[in-house]
Amino acid sequence: MNISIKSGLAMCAVCLLAMGSAFAEPAEVTIEVDGCGLLTESGFASGDVHQVATSSANGNIKVSCSTDLEPTSTGRSIIYNYDNTGMLCTALGNPTDDWHQVISRSGKAKLTSHYRAD
Repeated sequence: MNISIKSGLAMCAVCLLAMGSAFAEPAEVTIEVDGCGLLTESGFASGDVHQVATSSANGNIKVSCSTDLEPTSTGRSIIYNYDNTGMLCTALGNPTDDWHQVISRSGKAKLTSHYRAD
């Protein structure tokens, strides 16, 4: 990851903490300044979300969002990731295959994407 991407992600951390609103259904899993596109059992969802971007001392960045969805139909947690969907997650315009989303049986959803420093 080049320095401009790392700087852009780090600078957006403040924006992410301050903003979160619904947007149109995405064609992919997304974390953006104005919202988050999450997978559900029946497709995609977006809504009121809490978003956070953090960076570590070694330059790695983690971007995540969380929201409440409907409880799962199976009564069990559901995990989505690149391996079981083949989808990339695009966070703040930067795609990655290093992501995962968990929906708890009660419907609490959290999507997390990771970016490693080059």
